[in-house]
Amino acid sequence: MANLDNIIHEEEKKIAIKFNLLGFGAEIAGGGMQLATKAGLMDYNWATGHLSDFGIVFQGSAFLYVATSKFNKYIKTAASLIPPVISTIHEYYPLFNGENVTDHTDTAMFWLGWAASMAGIKYLALRKTKKEAARAYELRTPTPY
Repeated sequence: MANLDNIIHEEEKKIAIKFNLLGFGAEIAGGGMQLATKAGLMDYNWATGHLSDFGIVFQGSAFLYVATSKFNKYIKTAASLIPPVISTIHEYYPLFNGENVTDHTDTAMFWLGWAASMAGIKYLALRKTKKEAARAYELRTPTPY
């Protein structure tokens, strides 16, 4: 069982690195859309305001999941929670100064980015590992005549 856990762990790291790049791309695209909107090159739409919120947490959670990969699963999961928690605190901090500038959709996108990152890493790693295990089993099992 330990060997299977190591295989799953290695797959999770590979997928998390890909998710890190995907989140970075979403963050850059969202930021670019916001700059284009400010420059008057495009109209504001829902994705303009929220793609970078999703992307930064998606990327940060995947990065911290890989960075803490030598630790047990509880530490990896706790570390992956740092980006959405910090983003949520940053979003709601103005309320403590009497300002009302929060956007609840931003907070939802932070947590959706975290959930998509963690669920995607776990699902894709497990799916690939199961396929490889089934293929290895087929190679070892003699075919009946």
